[in-house]
Amino acid sequence: MSTSIELRPGAAVMAHRIIYEDATHTLAIARHEPEGALSIAPFDTETHTTEFINGTIVIARTPQGGFAFTRSKPSGKGAQR
Repeated sequence: MSTSIELRPGAAVMAHRIIYEDATHTLAIARHEPEGALSIAPFDTETHTTEFINGTIVIARTPQGGFAFTRSKPSGKGAQR
């Protein structure tokens, strides 16, 4: 079972792949904007406060109206077991 990690307002996370609402974003940053929206944009500038996830994350709405992500298990050639 995967553990969900809350994406707090104002926080950002970068991953090799971000899946949200059936769309896959490659090498992107997801940011929970202070007003409550989720923005996803291609990576262009490194920011020291952005958490980096090596791999794929899946973002979903929480019952409280926020956002949380889970890490997807690696698969395929080179995946660690």
